[in-house]
Amino acid sequence: MRAAGGRTLGLFSSRRAAQAAAEALRERLDVPVLCQGDDQTPTLVREFARDARTCLVGTLSLWQGVDVPGPACRLVVIDRIPFPRPDDPLMSARAQAVADAGGNGFMAVAATHAALRLAQGAGRLVRSGDDRGVVAILDPRFATARYGSFLRASLPPFWPTADREPGARRAGPPRRRRRPAAPGRRPRLARHRQRACRPAAAAASATVGPRCPRPGARGGARARGGARAGAGAGA
Repeated sequence: MRAAGGRTLGLFSSRRAAQAAAEALRERLDVPVLCQGDDQTPTLVREFARDARTCLVGTLSLWQGVDVPGPACRLVVIDRIPFPRPDDPLMSARAQAVADAGGNGFMAVAATHAALRLAQGAGRLVRSGDDRGVVAILDPRFATARYGSFLRASLPPFWPTADREPGARRAGPPRRRRRPAAPGRRPRLARHRQRACRPAAAAASATVGPRCPRPGARGGARARGGARAGAGAGA
């Protein structure tokens, strides 16, 4: 979150976890930290989108109700895999029905529900074609559990990593893009690259040049060869 300069959306599995995270972040970071419940959710989302240094943490409604394209959101943090509650009677009945039919109730109901939630949460980061950043899933079961591959397949084609350094670079401020070269002009190289490329270019031209005659010469060679072949056949 320091590398991202704020600009973080935290998605938590419970209101208590979100409030505890907000209190800890306010003590450690010198950026505004908003927590769901401090104000109405639309107001918090507007403040999060208006100030690029702001962090916003919350629970279920933020998994679906945040649409902040651009640099205001570069990091999405998910604390736990969003499985349905084990005491949910509807989910329990569905899992039992699948198990009675000979299927895997956990994979068909709980894992599928979690995969859908993860895809929705990760989608808070990518809202336009130019968005970039990091989705950090803090639950170790995402990488170690047998159903982890099923959950990972539900996400967009992100670049997975467990290294903090690449993640910090991707969550940081966007790099300045080079200005494209004008039409008809070759892009300029640095002097050290020009010196390094000159011997290689000379060697390449010396090797490839004799093997690539001019189009007129190539056509003449083919014509003479065809004549010789025809003469040999006639003889």
